[in-house]
Amino acid sequence: MHTFALSMLLSSKSSEYNTIRRSLPFSTVKLNDYATMHICKTSKMNISEEEKKTIPVIKLYKFEELKTTMDGEKKPTGKITYFLELVVNYMALLGGTGFYSIPASSINDMASSALINHFMDILPQLNYSWYMENEFIKKVQSYNRQILKGDDSLSIWEILTLIAISNDETANRFIEEHNLNRSVLLNLTSKGQQESYLKQLYYPPFKLRRIDYSCDIHTDFKDILLSLMIKGFDPKQLKLEEKIYYQEKEEEYQVVSDYHKSKSVRLNIYDKIEELKKHNQPLSLEDQKRADSILRFEVQVFKNKLNDLIQRKSDELGYEDMSRDLYTFAQADIEKYVLSYYLKKIVGTGHYFTLNIAKSIVDSSHYTNSKKEKLKKVLHYVAINHGIPKFLEKIQEKKILDLPITTATTKIYFKELESIGINPVCISQNMQQQMKQRVINYPLPDINGYQYGRDFLYNLSVYLEMDYQISSRYEETI
Repeated sequence: MHTFALSMLLSSKSSEYNTIRRSLPFSTVKLNDYATMHICKTSKMNISEEEKKTIPVIKLYKFEELKTTMDGEKKPTGKITYFLELVVNYMALLGGTGFYSIPASSINDMASSALINHFMDILPQLNYSWYMENEFIKKVQSYNRQILKGDDSLSIWEILTLIAISNDETANRFIEEHNLNRSVLLNLTSKGQQESYLKQLYYPPFKLRRIDYSCDIHTDFKDILLSLMIKGFDPKQLKLEEKIYYQEKEEEYQVVSDYHKSKSVRLNIYDKIEELKKHNQPLSLEDQKRADSILRFEVQVFKNKLNDLIQRKSDELGYEDMSRDLYTFAQADIEKYVLSYYLKKIVGTGHYFTLNIAKSIVDSSHYTNSKKEKLKKVLHYVAINHGIPKFLEKIQEKKILDLPITTATTKIYFKELESIGINPVCISQNMQQQMKQRVINYPLPDINGYQYGRDFLYNLSVYLEMDYQISSRYEETI
């Protein structure tokens, strides 16, 4: 995760709205006749340059509600709504550079206290009595939310879990030292109760409007994987607009980023070193070497998709009572689910083989001879049409005479190929030549005698699984 946006309705009497407006330097943008947005100009705030880097983007909104008449015309009702939005760069908040991805769950492990304190510093006009009057929070904050257990560091969240489920000696000592209400803690018998209690303790009354999940994928073949990915993805299947950016390199054009967006979600996958160069970010030699092997995958989830996840996925994710707040969506399993779901929508699940090897795997599969021939034709025509989108166009236009199938049937064939571990998009001869010339710094296991990095590349979802675990050791990145 690297960015999230929180919003809060302000008093309908406009007092909070006007107080905040007067106390911070804002520029005004008129959105339409009935809506105005004010954006805080951090550059004009009387604070140090280091502090400016950590301040969230502060936005104030004023809307006049509209009512649709019988003839479909929208008319103002005279009712005004005010709300505050904070867009937070998570790594900047913690004093980092934003160079690496760290898991969303770390916001629950270590940063919620810092987050609230930061809001209190920049927006004292808001009523934080719900926070300041909580004696438990005062005690935990004074203890810096950490205690030592042997050589390991335990967060307050781990302590609360130990208190709730056991008579752990360290937990008991923590209760006594900080005069905590043991009966309340011991009654937290279910995950839902614990979460509710922790949210009351640590989270301000903000609603989540956006969260950006991200993961750094480490590979020696980022340019080739990006090229394979854009050949395999049909943006229409997710109703997304697509933008692909290329860079001239050795008389060819190399893919350096691929962006997809809709109203509720945006998917970004890009070469991290190229993005850093574009923003002229200074790097140490060590950081430059590491960034040179990173593909950054991001899923930006906006309000409508957050609501959709709550409505449709709460049972699947095992949550009794999901709500649109930072605590809920900063859970590791939700972040991993979202990243994995959208990456598989883009790249499927099969691995990338050369065309000849893919055909030989089909030949040795359990399918009938007739099905094998059709699957090999699909592989052939995807290859000569330089990817799935053009192949599907030819199928729709009935231009592939010896493969008279519908687009619906092709999707069945794609799934059948993936079930035997093959991605419909194959590694070209040119790509294989490039692969053979590379030094492999991030080796992965071979498959059935086929060499990784020479005969095949793993599906990006495999890299995601490994690198999500790596990035979960977020202490190393802060």
